[in-house]
Amino acid sequence: MLCDPVPIAKRTILLAWIWFTADCGLALSSLWEINVLGGLSGTTSSSSAIIDAADLGAVAGCLYFLATLVCAATFFRWVYMVNRNAHQWSAAMTIGPGWNIAWFFVPVAGLWMPYTGLRQTRGATIDSDDPDSVPVPNWMRLWWSLWIATSLLGNVTFRLSLHAETNEAVIAADWFYVASLVIDLPLTVLLCRLLTDISTLQSDRLAAPAANDPPADVPSDDAEDTSHR
Repeated sequence: MLCDPVPIAKRTILLAWIWFTADCGLALSSLWEINVLGGLSGTTSSSSAIIDAADLGAVAGCLYFLATLVCAATFFRWVYMVNRNAHQWSAAMTIGPGWNIAWFFVPVAGLWMPYTGLRQTRGATIDSDDPDSVPVPNWMRLWWSLWIATSLLGNVTFRLSLHAETNEAVIAADWFYVASLVIDLPLTVLLCRLLTDISTLQSDRLAAPAANDPPADVPSDDAEDTSHR
């Protein structure tokens, strides 16, 4: 069944910016922890200030994790929908809706297979007969590169945080959280562009047949002939 992906794309865009806001909150809490640990001024604050900074970081981390889960769930639902639409238009699709999501969680193959599924989805929406012939825009390649970069950086940062037992180690992990904003801002912008681009293409294609249908209140020639018999 074909579905218009624009409504869910709009929700995903909103959630993507909520996720980025939570990301900024986590970075700011990390910056404060860096400061109280002496990473900026060179002077370590009181133990109570350090505890407060750690508590704030924990709250910011929980909000970030929750925003990530909600945004990812909505994004994957959108991926499923647009891939399913593309499958109904083109027999040349090789990655199904379920696998287009599952590949995100498969080690190694997750570095290119999810992107391949979305590239095919976009291509099949434009050219059902030969999706692979549709040129891939540079911004889409950049989006996927940033996606991989933030995934790898997040993995490294999480591992550093788990094993941070000294102030220096905590400061090092916190700087990774702050640095992630450099990647996450353009990533969010390009993710919104991806959602808008594919959703608009599919919405226009869904609307095109309806625009060519005759009005419902205008009888066809056959109907007129029958009425006079």
